Amino acid sequence: MKQRMNNPSTNSSAFGDPMSLRIFHVVFVTVSVLLSLFVIIWGINAQTPTGFALAAVFVACAVALIVYGKRTFRKLKELP
Repeated sequence: MKQRMNNPSTNSSAFGDPMSLRIFHVVFVTVSVLLSLFVIIWGINAQTPTGFALAAVFVACAVALIVYGKRTFRKLKELP
């Protein structure tokens, strides 16, 4: 049992090395901002009060994600 736990091949994912925290955050923040931009455009194109409200909420979300991403990337540069 101990040999299996110390075996590095059991600690990796099916796709090779496990995803690093830095790469996960880059992918997560990028996809989230792109999804927010899509919802902003969709809300504006709906041309309804609800659509405009939804667009405004997602503008705030996109800005918050960008700020979060910049701060997190700055901190994660220190990791190996």
